[in-house]
Amino acid sequence: NGKKLLLTFDDGLKNNLHVLEVLNRKKLSAVLFIVPEFIDSNKPKEFYLKNIRPTINPHIDTESEDFTPLSWEDLKTISTNHFIGSHSLSHTMLKSHHDSNFLDLEIEGSKKIIEEKLSITCESFCSINNSLSSLNSSSKALIKKHYTYHFTTIAGCNYLSGPQFIKRI
Repeated sequence: NGKKLLLTFDDGLKNNLHVLEVLNRKKLSAVLFIVPEFIDSNKPKEFYLKNIRPTINPHIDTESEDFTPLSWEDLKTISTNHFIGSHSLSHTMLKSHHDSNFLDLEIEGSKKIIEEKLSITCESFCSINNSLSSLNSSSKALIKKHYTYHFTTIAGCNYLSGPQFIKRI
């Protein structure tokens, strides 16, 4: 009926490799939104717990891959079949951040790093948890300037949404 489904994965966790294997076998693609500072972190579990998900479910998140980022080499391989987008530089953006240098790094800086490390064009940005409280008008303007697509963490139908406010679960 013309309905479409887009699979997206946030943060760039090593455990994403399992589902990507299945998608590859079925010749399906997904979008992975990564956090470059998490990828580059020398203490990834600490970074994850501090910046990405301070509360975890100990019944689900039990393996080291649940806190370990994909490597840039993993992502380079993944990018041949899937799309890589930015999930901000550090996953710390808040609506209260008005410092233009900080916002430039989080939004444009993450895009530049992804494009340089993976030799791809990064067209998509996904706001961090609770998009409405993590974005202000300056953030939205920068995202619109540097990215074709802006994904949110707001659930809902995209029937009337444009490429700069894509809802998802």
